[in-house]
Amino acid sequence: MYSARTLVARQIGPTGSIILQWDGRQMTSSSERQRPWGLPPTIRASVGTIAQLLLGVVFVWAGFSKWTWPGSAARLTMSVTGVGALAALEIVRCLSLFEWLFGLWIISRGSRAAIASSMVLLVAFSVLLGVASLRGFRGGCGCLHGLPDSVSGALLRNAVICGMGVAASVTYSNTGDDQCESTE
Repeated sequence: MYSARTLVARQIGPTGSIILQWDGRQMTSSSERQRPWGLPPTIRASVGTIAQLLLGVVFVWAGFSKWTWPGSAARLTMSVTGVGALAALEIVRCLSLFEWLFGLWIISRGSRAAIASSMVLLVAFSVLLGVASLRGFRGGCGCLHGLPDSVSGALLRNAVICGMGVAASVTYSNTGDDQCESTE
């Protein structure tokens, strides 16, 4: 009725993990699984960490820029939404707080949820920029103070930032290396 299950250590994998065989099925630790871009784990982790830190710093910088110099972002908000100057200023202040929070969340934890949340905010702001551009707005967004400010430049920067977000998310690895997965 019941057969005895056998667990046999077969060999040591290239990353130092043990490849096991259990009832004829080969099992490997999660560090042996194929990872994005085929990069070795240490390089992949470094790329992910650098992308996460850059992404977090960009969001903190954008939040600081909008909080300190809200004029461009407020004009953009007024152009798209039709609200008054004070309401636009408050919207920009709220947006800058979210950018700070997402940036610090990415820097401190680097989770996929933080990265995904910040990407949703970035894409929504990019749509706002695109709508404003279609309506004839020719100002800047005020996102990264010190860089040239135009709608087309901001959309290009946002595309690069989205690329960093994808790189950070794809190379993100959690600490569950002791879990096993069947290779069958």
